[in-house]
Amino acid sequence: MAKISKKRRTQGGTPAFASAISALKKEIVPSIGLTNATVYLLSDLAEVLTKRLIETSGRLAAYDGKSTLKTRHAATAAQLVFIGGMSKPASAFADEAVAKFTAATGKA
Repeated sequence: MAKISKKRRTQGGTPAFASAISALKKEIVPSIGLTNATVYLLSDLAEVLTKRLIETSGRLAAYDGKSTLKTRHAATAAQLVFIGGMSKPASAFADEAVAKFTAATGKA
């Protein structure tokens, strides 16, 4: 009988938000670099915040009895997730992004 070898699970590849973090860093502060540990840390932070925003948005939509997320659900979730002074800029950024999207697609 042949011996079955188990495949070893490899460590994950690049973080999900690594390319976006690097591009944003180059745009804001091109003179400094980032270590891999920093990129992993920032990527994990972005994943946690994204997960919280999605969960909170879904919960708000469920409270409204809707199966589709609306802009208002996402904006309210941003205000709930980002505490203190971070909620107003996040909400303004989201409103600007929605306005750009609707202008580009022509949807109301």
